[in-house]
Amino acid sequence: MKTAMKTATKTATDRLPTRKGTNITENADPRARQPCLTMVLGPIPGRLFRLKAGNSVLGRGDNADCVFDEPDVSRNHAAIHVNDRGEAMVTDNRSSNGTFVNGERVRSKLVGINDKIRLGANLVLRYDLYDDLDIAFTEHLFLSATTDALTGCRNRRFFDTELPRECAYAKRAGLPLSLALIDIDGFKDINDAFGHRAGDGLLQIVAEEIRSCVREYDSVARWGGDEFGVMLRDVAIDKATEIMRRIGSKLRGIRLDGVAAIIDVTLSIGMANTDHDQVHEAATLKHIADMRLYQAKRAGRDRVVARDVKFPSPEELAQDNEPPTRRETLTTADNANASRRLLTTTSKERT
Repeated sequence: MKTAMKTATKTATDRLPTRKGTNITENADPRARQPCLTMVLGPIPGRLFRLKAGNSVLGRGDNADCVFDEPDVSRNHAAIHVNDRGEAMVTDNRSSNGTFVNGERVRSKLVGINDKIRLGANLVLRYDLYDDLDIAFTEHLFLSATTDALTGCRNRRFFDTELPRECAYAKRAGLPLSLALIDIDGFKDINDAFGHRAGDGLLQIVAEEIRSCVREYDSVARWGGDEFGVMLRDVAIDKATEIMRRIGSKLRGIRLDGVAAIIDVTLSIGMANTDHDQVHEAATLKHIADMRLYQAKRAGRDRVVARDVKFPSPEELAQDNEPPTRRETLTTADNANASRRLLTTTSKERT
């Protein structure tokens, strides 16, 4: 018994870290661990970059092994060389804004576990040797911080951070980037008529249909309560419009959990494209897509607006006395209102 307790105590002690903040033990073989850089300060803290054996380039350029699309990071900013013992040497590649290790500007310097590498003014990375469990835990934390729990899409914070990078990449590579902002028509009516459980189910269905129509590496995010954002790299405006219409067509006649009625869900979608709109600034691209989403709502919902819509002036409206033609197809709001009336009538009949 004493031998067993002593052995157990020794084993537990062997697992304790030898340096605060690390899990590297005195007898651990560094070759069994993966050299990594973790973003400590920057657009998305917690993002993990796995380093390959030998030389890895850090920079803004497309050929960098670890790409950081920051304005004060050079294309080929620095390199980090890792040997088979887990020892790393960071070298500045004559960058404009310098490479720093633990606050000291360097030309070339050995870095150890937990050392901080700064590229330029606002990007700080921490060097670590991680085992599979460390990597899984770090990536889990990162996903938890950047993923919407209900739909499994990225959250708005991640989307807003990635959009400037995608715009910058599109400009450098000479490729189009399409941005779509999607709003579920009459979503509040669904919640009011059938409850939040049905509303949550609808959000999950819409998210799944969006993901099924785009590529795995396209970015899909829950933009707001009932809004989604989609970035389509190297997709022209006409093709992107076709994709959005296909998403809308897949939401006709869906059944929500706990709701007997079949619902025709409609979407209003505003789009912008770097080539079509001749803009590569993220804020401007987002504003254009947002304005076209508003135009889609104003024009009657259930549509994709990829180009600006000209609305009639007040004078033109005054000359037109004909009432607007009601759409024959029931929208989400129509379904919800009809279902509410049905539920009210049924309730009165029962009493």
